[in-house]
Amino acid sequence: MTEKVSRTRTPMTAEQKLAKTTYDRARYTRLKAAREAAKPPDPITTLSPEERAYLAGLVDGEGSIFVAAVGPRRHRSVYPIVTVAMTHRGVIEWMAARLDAGTVKNHNHTSRRRHPHLKEQVRTQLFGKRAKLLCEVLLPYLRVKDEQARLVATFPVDARVAPGVKIEHSAINEVRYRLRDEINALNH
Repeated sequence: MTEKVSRTRTPMTAEQKLAKTTYDRARYTRLKAAREAAKPPDPITTLSPEERAYLAGLVDGEGSIFVAAVGPRRHRSVYPIVTVAMTHRGVIEWMAARLDAGTVKNHNHTSRRRHPHLKEQVRTQLFGKRAKLLCEVLLPYLRVKDEQARLVATFPVDARVAPGVKIEHSAINEVRYRLRDEINALNH
């Protein structure tokens, strides 16, 4: 017969907890850097100058650059968002495919219920880190929304230093909310 060996853990000291936290964060950062290096380049970075100018015109004329809360826990933080909406589905589908922006969604479906004579309007959106990257890439070409893009380019989107680290009540969140207020003031 085999005897069961009882293994009880001794509680960690404060010094051990600090060492473990430091190790875990360094490991997280190292693994994240390795994952990022293994990824193919973002399609936004591979845009030609002509595509950048065309997309800047779309964002200036038919788009919106703003900062808002996203997701089920909206009270925690805010993120930059770039949206382009128009009635020409082909252009929006091209933009979504070229930027790897995900799905094309109906934009004015509520208005169309009340006003059936309106044309269908569709949109595509980028959020967070990718919205910031798009603003950085389009900044030299933007004329109308250049100030919003400049503020989004300074937005701290890489706030997480490790899993479980809350940014809800941090200085980074204060910067995010200040930038949100500045950008939204430009939009109104």
